[in-house]
Amino acid sequence: MPENPRLFIALAPPPKTRRALANLRDRLAPQISGHPVPSSNLHLTLAFLGQVPQQRHKTLQELMHGLSLPEGKIILDAVGAFPKAGVVWAGSSADNPQLENLAKQVRTTLLAHDFAFDSKPFQTHVTLFRKAKPVRQAIEPPIDWQLTAPRLYVSVSTPNGVVYRIME
Repeated sequence: MPENPRLFIALAPPPKTRRALANLRDRLAPQISGHPVPSSNLHLTLAFLGQVPQQRHKTLQELMHGLSLPEGKIILDAVGAFPKAGVVWAGSSADNPQLENLAKQVRTTLLAHDFAFDSKPFQTHVTLFRKAKPVRQAIEPPIDWQLTAPRLYVSVSTPNGVVYRIME
């Protein structure tokens, strides 16, 4: 692992949700000319930290264990895009106060402990394709995602592309 790897805090989809997202991605693939995100890399980012010195990793992991977890679930019912970034994603057409509060709690905790992160407003989305043309449509049937504990991820470059690993 690099000395200062790129880290982010995200929700890992439960197995059933991961399969549903992978199936959606595969159904969309014929209409999208982008690069599909591997199933093992599917996640919902709450905060992107970028490069973090290794000596601060343990603190981050401890902070994640100290978060209070909301009850509830996310309903992914829309495919959308970030056109400038070339990203096609699965997301929610409705606000999700529990998830938005969790993202706020994560970001507030990071700020309180002097961790910098990308300050773009939180938006519920799971990236399905990169380097893709924009697509917008409903997800039928919608995908349920039971809220789980946020996890600390590391982004690792490999000869076969980037791999996202949960740090234990």
